[in-house]
Amino acid sequence: MRKLILILIMMSAFGINAQNINDKVCCNESNTEATGMFAKFSDEKEFRDKHPDPLKINYKDFKGEAIKFLTSDGTDGNGYFIKGTTNKWLLVFHEWWGLNDYVRMESDKFSETFPGINVLAVDLYDGSVATTREEAQKLVQGLKKERALTIINGAFNYGGSESDFGTIGWCLGGTWSCQAAIEGSDKVKACVIYYGAPEENTERLKMLDAPVMMIHPVKDKWINQEMMDKFSNNMKSLDKSFEILTFDADHGFANPSAPNFNNKEANESWEKVKEFLDKNLVN
Repeated sequence: MRKLILILIMMSAFGINAQNINDKVCCNESNTEATGMFAKFSDEKEFRDKHPDPLKINYKDFKGEAIKFLTSDGTDGNGYFIKGTTNKWLLVFHEWWGLNDYVRMESDKFSETFPGINVLAVDLYDGSVATTREEAQKLVQGLKKERALTIINGAFNYGGSESDFGTIGWCLGGTWSCQAAIEGSDKVKACVIYYGAPEENTERLKMLDAPVMMIHPVKDKWINQEMMDKFSNNMKSLDKSFEILTFDADHGFANPSAPNFNNKEANESWEKVKEFLDKNLVN
């Protein structure tokens, strides 16, 4: 105890804040988890260059509305919501730009493709949206795991305890699609991950009940084959339902904000995702 007091006195004398040290250690540790991977990747210029700034969008025929929902920490969550006529819900998770008009447009497409389901695009950035790589880097590095999970659970509560859910997301959103499926446990009937970092903690993966479809571009050097092999081994060891679909493409090939979004691989993957969601969530 005397040693601890002496250390704290010395730290104070040199202007060192114990909480700041703890925060830095915490953040460095979180970057080794699935939820911190994209914060780590964003420090790399090559990764940032794989994400061209979104083109201006001229889509105005939005079918949903901006909503707020309660969360357990007292700060409302935000989302873009298209109301359906059933108890089926699809939670949509944005890429590192935030909940922008491209994600709203994709959410409208999901609603049109699966008539009757409720579509909720979840805002993990609490209203912030990036239009440049530099802004996106700051947002993704500022995203706190605890707050994101609180928002996700608030979205589940908004949907209601009697509802069935699916999750889908791209890049950063793919990671959180996986986390949402874990948080929702048996409420989640389908999980789609577009080149997001899957959960590696098998104790946490035990909570995952939903079948998973992983969209994996083989040229992706970040969410790479080694990560896919580990995910596959973990899921098999836990007897979980999953499939990994590979495409001759690079990271971000199906991001709705990407200039090359309407390419052959993006369209082929969407056809597979439609079949998966139709089988496991809609019907």
